[in-house]
Amino acid sequence: MGKPFTSKLVEHQPGDGIVKLALLVLAMVFSSVLIPFAEQVGAGTLHVEWIIVSIFYFVASDYFQVVRLKGFIEFWRSFSRGHRRG
Repeated sequence: MGKPFTSKLVEHQPGDGIVKLALLVLAMVFSSVLIPFAEQVGAGTLHVEWIIVSIFYFVASDYFQVVRLKGFIEFWRSFSRGHRRG
């Protein structure tokens, strides 16, 4: 499909990177919420919090990857239909 298809894909890549970076920053913020209260809540609670945040990050990252692939497939289908007609 050539250069027009590739250029459209390149336009979407920075947005994908921003979403991945936002997920990482969100996970870092959530994992540090209880650190100031470490003496009150204990180390076990911090470990549980970090496990929950890690699971959240992995699930959100996988969900984003699936949505990204679905969007790519739809984009490819619509572009290939338009490319064949034109």
